This record gives sequence, C-alpha cells and structure tokens, in this order.
Amino acid sequence: MVFTGIYEHTIDAKNRLAIPSEIRKQLQAGHESQGKGCLYVTPDEARQALCVWPGDRFEQRAEQLDQSPRSPRELLPYERLFFSLASRTELDKQGRIRIAENLLQMTEMTGDVTVVGVNDHLEIWNREAWQAYMNQMLEQRPELLMHPRQAMRDEALVSPTKAPTDEK
Repeated sequence: MVFTGIYEHTIDAKNRLAIPSEIRKQLQAGHESQGKGCLYVTPDEARQALCVWPGDRFEQRAEQLDQSPRSPRELLPYERLFFSLASRTELDKQGRIRIAENLLQMTEMTGDVTVVGVNDHLEIWNREAWQAYMNQMLEQRPELLMHPRQAMRDEALVSPTKAPTDEK
C-alpha cells in the first residue's frame, strides 16, 4: 500500500479527523487482507506533523527495531519516546480517527490541516505549516521534483551538500 496525494481537512472540536475517502478505501482493503484494523499516530521528529501508520506497518517498524544491530542501550531512549507517544486509534463508522490530545498539543495542531500521503504512512500538517514547508522545499531543493529514475541514481538527493550531476 502506497499513500499519495494532498488533502485538506479539519480536526473537529472532539479531536477527530476525517480520513480522505481514497485513503480510507486503501486502508480498509489493506486491513481486510492483513486482518489489522488499527492505526497508530506518532509525532514526527520535528514535532511539526503527525504520522499515521497502518497497524501492520507500525508493527513492522517494531520488529525492525528488535532486529537492529544497535545495542539496547542505544535503542531504549528512542523506543521510550516513540512508543510512549504513539497513540492507537481506529476508523469510526464515518471514516474518522480520534487524535490524542497530547499529540495535538505537542504539534500545536488545530483546525485546518493538510493530510499528505508519504509512501508508507500519512502525515497530518497544520495547513499553513505544510504550505510553508512545500514552498521552502520547492525553492531550496527544486531537484526533488526530478524523475524517479533519476532520483534513484542522483546522490544530490541522498547528500544535499553535493552538487547535482547532469547525467544524460
């Protein structure tokens, strides 16, 4: 399941967010085949967005951490924060999720939001913050709009300090 697109929505007074219908259909189809109907909401690393993970993807992340070559001493601080701040939720009959109050406060998220598909998860951004981020990226990193085949070969994407190459 790959999530794409940009959708404008609103978080209501009861901290509920309607998941876009196209995304909801993907989630419901995936849940039926995987047997996992829950979602997990976590803050992103900069606390400017919330990440929404399908249950199976979230569990895959936990398994990857269990198999990490890093020592438990290195992983434990990350796991304490990541998993303690994660909030489990489910789609209600109207296709909404409830977002935990502490996550909304941490990200200063209220009212008008933008839901963004980001490959294996969704992100929820304050609408103005998303617009500012997108404008900044388009201005400072226009190479991010390159063709995917070029992106897979271009080291400028991996290391933004290197100059882009003109491969033909």
